[in-house]
Amino acid sequence: MKRTSTLLILGILIVLVAGSYTGYLYWKQSSIAEELKRVEGNLAEYQNKMLQFESKEILEAINAKKTLADLEGDMIEWSKVIKKIRKTIPKEDGMAIVEVLSYSGSASNEISMNVKTYPDRGEPYFDIADLIKAFDESTSFEGGFVPSISSGIDEEGNEILTFLFGAEFVEEDPFELLESADVEEEMTDEGEAVLR
Repeated sequence: MKRTSTLLILGILIVLVAGSYTGYLYWKQSSIAEELKRVEGNLAEYQNKMLQFESKEILEAINAKKTLADLEGDMIEWSKVIKKIRKTIPKEDGMAIVEVLSYSGSASNEISMNVKTYPDRGEPYFDIADLIKAFDESTSFEGGFVPSISSGIDEEGNEILTFLFGAEFVEEDPFELLESADVEEEMTDEGEAVLR
């Protein structure tokens, strides 16, 4: 009987150990499953935040591109405006009658220039009048005005006038230019006609 009871106790111990181990594995599996659900939830939340961030960035990029396109449509090429200013300034013997010291412009096509007369010119006030007249006659500018004039004398006793000159740049319609101007054709080296 002693043998049976030892085997019985050994069997019960094996069943208890196996049951405990199975319970432990079940508990471990269930805690792993809960951890996996938590990680999957965090991953889904992270992916959702990433999608929101990406869609926000895409929206900002689209808005920036649209704003840039709008600005490019309204953009003024100031280098061309300055070339037109220089062409408009009256010249005598190939030299401009006044010297432009600085230019400034605004998005509303208003230009302002700090200008001075040359000391060797006889009548600097007439030079200012000729400048205003040239801008008034130009199709590229309108509303030329001089708000104030300052007078000074150089080392040799010649009068020099400095003044601000303002006007508004008028963008020209290329089709109106073709209709109103005498258009000359020039042949390029490739044999293509170019309008001048």
